[in-house]
Amino acid sequence: MFKLALRNLWEYKRRLLTSGFAVVLGISFLCGSFIFTDTLKGLFSDLFSSAVKGVDGVVRAEEGFDLGNGGGPYDDGRSLLPINIVDQIAQVDGVVAAAPSYTGYAQLINKKGKLVKTGGAPTFGQLWIDDNQLNAYKILNGRPPAADNEIVIDRSLVSTTGYKVGDTVKVNTSGPITEFKVVGDATFGTSDSALGATTVFFTPKRGTELMGKAGLIQTVLVRGEPGADEAALVTAVQASLASTKSVSGAKLEVLSGSAFDKEQQAFVNTIFKFINYFFTAFAVIALFVSIFVIANSFSIVIAQRNREMAMLRAIGAGRRQVVAATFIEAFFVGLIASAIGVIAGLGVAWLIKFGLNKTSGSDGSGLPSSGLKLLPRTVLTGLIVGTLVTLGSAVLPVIKASRIKPLAALRESSFDKSAQSKARLVFGALFLAASMTMLFVGLGGKGGTGARNVGFSAGLFLLTTVLLGPIVAKPIAGTLGRKWYGWIIIAFGGVTAIAGLAGTVYSLTKQTWPGVIGGPILVLAGVYLVRTGLLSGSVSGRIARENAVRNPTRTSSTALALTIGTSVVCAILVLSTSLTETFRGALDNSVKADYVVASGTDFGFPAEVDDILRATPGVESTSGYRTTRVKFLLRERTVGIVNPKEFGSLVDLGDVKGDFTSLSTKGTVAIDKKSASDNNLKLGDSLKPQFTNGTRTDLKLVAIYDNAEGLGNVYYLIGNVTGDAYVPSEVENFLYVKTDGKDSKAFEKAADTALAPFPAAELQTKKKFADDQIGQFRQFLALINALLLLAIIIAILGIANTLRLSIFERTREIGLLRAIGQSRDQTRAMIRWEAIVVATFGTLLGIVIGTGYGAALVRVLGKDGSVKLAVPYPLILGLALLASIVGLYAARKPAKDAAKLNILKAIATD
Repeated sequence: MFKLALRNLWEYKRRLLTSGFAVVLGISFLCGSFIFTDTLKGLFSDLFSSAVKGVDGVVRAEEGFDLGNGGGPYDDGRSLLPINIVDQIAQVDGVVAAAPSYTGYAQLINKKGKLVKTGGAPTFGQLWIDDNQLNAYKILNGRPPAADNEIVIDRSLVSTTGYKVGDTVKVNTSGPITEFKVVGDATFGTSDSALGATTVFFTPKRGTELMGKAGLIQTVLVRGEPGADEAALVTAVQASLASTKSVSGAKLEVLSGSAFDKEQQAFVNTIFKFINYFFTAFAVIALFVSIFVIANSFSIVIAQRNREMAMLRAIGAGRRQVVAATFIEAFFVGLIASAIGVIAGLGVAWLIKFGLNKTSGSDGSGLPSSGLKLLPRTVLTGLIVGTLVTLGSAVLPVIKASRIKPLAALRESSFDKSAQSKARLVFGALFLAASMTMLFVGLGGKGGTGARNVGFSAGLFLLTTVLLGPIVAKPIAGTLGRKWYGWIIIAFGGVTAIAGLAGTVYSLTKQTWPGVIGGPILVLAGVYLVRTGLLSGSVSGRIARENAVRNPTRTSSTALALTIGTSVVCAILVLSTSLTETFRGALDNSVKADYVVASGTDFGFPAEVDDILRATPGVESTSGYRTTRVKFLLRERTVGIVNPKEFGSLVDLGDVKGDFTSLSTKGTVAIDKKSASDNNLKLGDSLKPQFTNGTRTDLKLVAIYDNAEGLGNVYYLIGNVTGDAYVPSEVENFLYVKTDGKDSKAFEKAADTALAPFPAAELQTKKKFADDQIGQFRQFLALINALLLLAIIIAILGIANTLRLSIFERTREIGLLRAIGQSRDQTRAMIRWEAIVVATFGTLLGIVIGTGYGAALVRVLGKDGSVKLAVPYPLILGLALLASIVGLYAARKPAKDAAKLNILKAIATD
């Protein structure tokens, strides 16, 4: 039987290997994500380790609480240290060198007068460290900065801006733009930059003045004697600083170099762990879709070999032997496909890296160029997962086929009666009941628990679809195959062709490539859709419909892969549209300001912009807005810092109890109504939060508001006086501006002139501000949908593979049709129309499931009214019509093969 399995594997290699192509795609993405993260993680781990190799100790203020990413890339929330502490540490026995360190915001202005874009990567400013062993950066050309008007830039800035040593450049920091002379460029180890970030280096005196507070630093790096005991050095430095505290009064801590290295490694691991989880999640979805594609393909291949298996049973082979032989075939198919997938993963990893470089808007110099790292763990995982997925997918088809009686299998034909199975109906009903029960439980809950229950219900419902799909496939496929849907296809094809022609002409005029490439594709798709739609009511169209109806199990299982991919896409579309429209609605209803000054950076803009705009003709009131984090009642909370005298007239806080303007007094706070109720707080109560620098203080509750949604769900507000006392900052995140409304164009012109020295501050209308904020979210969603496209591609391949295999099964039928006069064009149209029916069925089912569960998630997450349901009907309608093109593409090769069949050979096929 083993030899027979190997012979069958070779005999049916084309059919079996095309079945395994879905595994190739899924495993390639899974291994590609591992290879990509392992490669960069290894590079940056080595890079960071070498960067701190000469550091034996680090002095800093104790942490108030772990901010995570809450403080952004420039602030870990710790209190600052006076720079003269460096001299004190340098006097300690055993200390060879001590250097001040401060990381803040600094962004170069390019030769066009615009901020240098980094695609979201931080734009750092740092103090240059003269000690070569303490400095992670090494001068490549030029020299270190010696005067206050000199800087060093990293090599990535040289590549992206064209600046070189000796040039005069402008730098944007927390203050106005300042001119500097570039005296050197530097590399971060062997990389042009650190993790894609850009860095500008100042002298210690000038750097602290521009990026923070003059004479205040974040940490002190310490180097001891070569080979000296780190622990002894740390103890000596700790003893010398026993009575020294930070600016805010927080205690100091001294970290050993090895402990600091572990902290840096943990930081790198955290970054790449998220990246790995992110990409792996989509690989799992792709593999999940692959299971149905492979199972369907094996069902067809085995069905085509029923007579062969029956002959084996008739001559004495037992069921176990037949099953074992087929499993051997599945094992080798899975192993070969997985091995190809692992190799293809190298290409996927390269594409991920290339894509990140391109989408970041840089030249990729931030990601070190090196060979990809293929670890044994990646190879083993890919081979095991791919093989198990293939074997698992083949279980049911093989066992089902082995149960057929030999004499029944020897018949010329068989009928698909699986849709009439009582067991299928009973189990389907049970799963449906369990799914609906979990859905109602989820809808009755809230937050993460409710969302998990809804997600569990969605999984059960997909299993219900597997069981009950054949039952609903017959009537739906029969309806979709009618002539009326052909007219919809004709209309869609016509619009597609016109759009393609218009796009091609427009793009040729504008010299842009998307239309030049995409236009002809749309034209071709439109022509095929029109031709196929016109033939939908013909004999070939009726035969195609009957083919889809005749075997509802095949129709359902073929479409199921597309159903899963479409349902996930629709759920994300509903959730994202609801979030974005809720945000837009809250902004429109809550912001009474006419304009918002937003930052074109991830840092903010100088607080003095507030004073400058307030003096601009036409301005009635302004209020800056920034946020910080505090820990209150054992939870981290976001706190907004505002100008209380003006903020109420610029942002609708709803019904306010108490006196909001009292926030002008130090030590006061306002919270939203729900938070006050949840924590049993009332006006006059005292709150004692812990700020990021470790400071604890009493804040008196002076106001309670009920429109936190208008603030982006910020539930705590303090005034500028309190904010400056406990979390001092020279920057704002936003600035709300209300004008007299007399001459908006004159005001915008005057405001642009006033803001010219501050390129990070951009004056936006309320609509533009909302569009920009939503645009950032949509970019992320676009990436998610692009990755989900992998599942859709696998589904398309599944339809194409099923059609191709079904042609082998229907060779005699196609030959007879051709013999009685069916033309090749009619044969091709028949296969294409069948594919359109199957693809549309799967897509519509996915739309119903995805939209329904997306709406359920919105209801659970927005039970407090913070999220309103919004369904993107045009996008969903477009997705339904797109199924026609999907089916058309999937049927292209099978239709061509069917039309080429030799009539006499096809009729004679046994």
